[in-house]
Amino acid sequence: MQDENKDKKGHVYVVLFDTMPGLCKIGRAKDADARIHGEAKRSAFLPGNFRYRYVEVEDMYAGEARMHEVFDDYRFDGECFKGCQDMAWKAIVLMAKDGEYYEYPPEEKSGETPPEKAEKPRYWTLPRLCEKAEIPVDATFTWKDKSNTVVKYMGGNEVLYEGNITSLSRIVQEKLGWNFRPAAFHHWKYNGELLEDIKQKLVDDGVKP
Repeated sequence: MQDENKDKKGHVYVVLFDTMPGLCKIGRAKDADARIHGEAKRSAFLPGNFRYRYVEVEDMYAGEARMHEVFDDYRFDGECFKGCQDMAWKAIVLMAKDGEYYEYPPEEKSGETPPEKAEKPRYWTLPRLCEKAEIPVDATFTWKDKSNTVVKYMGGNEVLYEGNITSLSRIVQEKLGWNFRPAAFHHWKYNGELLEDIKQKLVDDGVKP
């Protein structure tokens, strides 16, 4: 059991790209510095064009899975997420035990709010979007390209589809054959308008989740 726990110990990290504003990568590694700089040598993002934060955790698999779950609606492709970079950046601080996290390039952390005193960020989930946009339970959502694919909103993150309780992102995943949960708001409409567009209008009006 001790060896099993040792294998799980590692880093959960967030990478921000100066050349791709709005995108971030959320991943895990035994050694985040080695992983990220190794990827930098093999890809388009070069030193000076990216920055990252990571935190050491006892179970990096569970830590990464939790981060992916929290930011599921922002998933762009695989480990890449769009539109949540500031929240993901702050989430690393909130995950840090005793406020201990690491950053590249190094920055002064004195301005950071200690994790135990920080206000936990809220994210745009389906129930929060429905609350702010006044979308009622029993509302119907339609697939963006095929109006004959209709689901019924049951409250929370649940929808009724073909007689089964499921979620919007799971249906997208199954329809497109992807091995990850995509951002559902980009694929479903309410009253002819994409959920993502409804959310963006709220954001533009200063509404917070």
